[in-house]
Amino acid sequence: MLKKENISEFPTELARIFVSDLQIRPTDGSILLYIPKDKIADIGGNGFISLRQIKNTSAKLEAKYHVPVNVVYLKSRKVESLESGLLQMLNLRFGGAVEQLYMSVSDSSEVNSWISVSNLTDSLAREIYQVYEILLSESSMELIDVHWNNSDLNLPSLPYILKITKNLQPATLQSLNSELMVDYPNVSEVWLNKQYDKLIKKGFVVREHSFKSYSLTAEGLSLIPNSSNRNGSDVTRALALGRRKW
Repeated sequence: MLKKENISEFPTELARIFVSDLQIRPTDGSILLYIPKDKIADIGGNGFISLRQIKNTSAKLEAKYHVPVNVVYLKSRKVESLESGLLQMLNLRFGGAVEQLYMSVSDSSEVNSWISVSNLTDSLAREIYQVYEILLSESSMELIDVHWNNSDLNLPSLPYILKITKNLQPATLQSLNSELMVDYPNVSEVWLNKQYDKLIKKGFVVREHSFKSYSLTAEGLSLIPNSSNRNGSDVTRALALGRRKW
């Protein structure tokens, strides 16, 4: 299988089109290019790159290395600022109950969110959802779904499961369960299997039946971007949603 060090264009040549990282997906050998969304413009130049340039670069890499090339668009600083502002507004409305907020925004301004709430109830979740949906609509965004996490339960959140899956992929349910039980002793394979069913339905994970293993899709990888800095903002917030409370 192709290795990262075999890609002669990385990092020097690809850095010129703002590729911040490159990975080889172990499930199919695809090349994954990581590019910040806020570096993309209709016309390239002056510190920006166009989608056409990205497409042309991807085509050249595919022709040279004979593998598919996928682009993972990393979250922009604008989305990070919006996350922070929304978290503050929700906490003003709900007395500080919302501990973490993580957003995934598509190019069409559709939003999937992970929200961690203390003392979460069905009633509180409905109230937060309604207010959150209004706040997003005022920013011309459409709320698609919210994944809830009760911060009082000692169970990992879906973003944290994605992070562990990325580290171990392709990984069996048994190996994933063993890894999670180090910090989350209440996790079971039955519970974990249900979480993967949710992730598969959302298109974030694929289950490889022949090997009985799980791997992230390109969309799943985009939620937990690879970074040379483990404390990068996206990774930190994603991990925070699943971090054990002491």
